[in-house]
Amino acid sequence: MAETSTPAVTALVISYNSGAVISDCLRSIGGAVPTLIVDNASSDDTLERVADFPAVRVLRNTENVGFGGAVNIGLGAIDSPLILLLNPDVRIHARDIAVLQRTATQHPQAAVIGPALFYPAGVKASVGYQPLSIRPIDSLFNPLFRLHRWKPPTSTGVAAHRVSVVIGAAMLLRRSAMAELGGFDPQVFMYFDEWDLCLRARLAGWDVLRAPSASALHLGGGSSPGLDAARREEIVHWHFSWSRFYMAIKWRCVALLEVRLACELLRVVLRAGRELLHLVIYSVFDLLCFRAPDQRHRVRWQGRIARLSGAWAACLG
Repeated sequence: MAETSTPAVTALVISYNSGAVISDCLRSIGGAVPTLIVDNASSDDTLERVADFPAVRVLRNTENVGFGGAVNIGLGAIDSPLILLLNPDVRIHARDIAVLQRTATQHPQAAVIGPALFYPAGVKASVGYQPLSIRPIDSLFNPLFRLHRWKPPTSTGVAAHRVSVVIGAAMLLRRSAMAELGGFDPQVFMYFDEWDLCLRARLAGWDVLRAPSASALHLGGGSSPGLDAARREEIVHWHFSWSRFYMAIKWRCVALLEVRLACELLRVVLRAGRELLHLVIYSVFDLLCFRAPDQRHRVRWQGRIARLSGAWAACLG
C-alpha cells in the first residue's frame, strides 16, 4: 500500500453560521489544496452546504470557542508545513495559493504571509500594515489599537516585503512558527488576534510578509448574516472593546519595563545636571538677595532658596 505524502499546504477555514458564503469559498479553492473546516457550532445550514464538497474535512465544535480557539484546534489537526488560514467569506484561487507557497519557500524565516486583499467593489484593502512605531512601549499610548495610527506599506511593487501586521482574513502560516509561538491567543474571541500573533512573531525573530503578487477577494460579514443590524453591531462592539482592552493590558506589561528603564536614564541625566541647575538657581536668587533693601529681606530670600533646593532634591531622590 503506497504511503500518502503530507501536502505542502492545507487550507484551514473557520466557519460560524457561514452558510451564505462557505460554498463559494470552497469552490474558489477548487481542490487546489486539501481543506479543513473547523466549525464553531453553527446553527444555520453551513454544514449542509459543506457536505456538497466530500473531499473537505470537517471538525465541528460543540460550542463557539472564538476565532483563535478554532484556529488552534485546526492547527493541531494539520500536518502540512504551511497552513492557509481563510475566513469563509474569502475567495482565493489556485494560482494565488501557489504564489503564497512559493513566497514561503523563498523566505524560510517568514512566519506569516498575506496576499493583497480586495473588496467586492475592487478597492484594494491594506492587507499589510506598517505602524508609526511597533515598540512595546508605545502600547502605553495605544498605537497598536488605534487603526488610524497605522499606515499602509509604502511599497507599491509586486515583490514580497516585510510588514508589521497581516489582516487575518487570509494569511499563510508556517506550522513550525505557530508551534513555537503557541498559535493564536485563545483568550481573544475575535478582533486583534492577528495583530497579537504578528507582533509575537516579530518579537520572536520571525518575519511577517506581504506578497502583493497573490490576491484574494474579501466579502466581509460572512458570519451571522441573519442577525439584524442592531444586534450585529452590539456583538461587534462588545468583542472589539473587550479584545482592545485585553491587548492593551497584555502588552502594557512589556511597555512598563521600557518605561522603567527610561525613567532610570532620566534620573541619571537629572542628577548629573543637578549641580548646574542649583548653580543657576542660587545665582538668580543671590542677585535678588543682593538687591534686597535690608537684612530681613535677605534672610527671607535665603529661606525660600533653601526650600526650593530641598524640594528639588526630594524630586530627584
